[in-house]
Amino acid sequence: MRKTLLTTSLFAAAFGLMPAAHAASPALRFNAIEYGYADSDRMAEAEAALGDSIPVGTPITTAEAVLSGAGARCHPSRHDANTVHCLYHEMTAADESFDDIRWTTRLSVADGTVTAVSVSREVDRHGN
Repeated sequence: MRKTLLTTSLFAAAFGLMPAAHAASPALRFNAIEYGYADSDRMAEAEAALGDSIPVGTPITTAEAVLSGAGARCHPSRHDANTVHCLYHEMTAADESFDDIRWTTRLSVADGTVTAVSVSREVDRHGN
């Protein structure tokens, strides 16, 4: 089973989190987002929240700190100097199968600030 969601938003509003300056708080975690929103009809709420956590104009260092604090690993794109990819990966076991879950946050950057954010979530089920 493979699901992909692309959007320009994801966490802070959905969790009522602090502004980006405080977003490195342990409260902002991809695993909490995964368990709170992924298997429900509230995914759009989770997506809409990222725009509040990393609004356009956020310094790239702050955006990377927010996402790193949430459990993602960030790295510049090999193909586009104006793009940073932040990846979160986890494996879960349920119903005699394993889910390989990947969240990818793509930050478009110009002059050291975020100009756009997109998010995708993919799940590969292994087993029954």
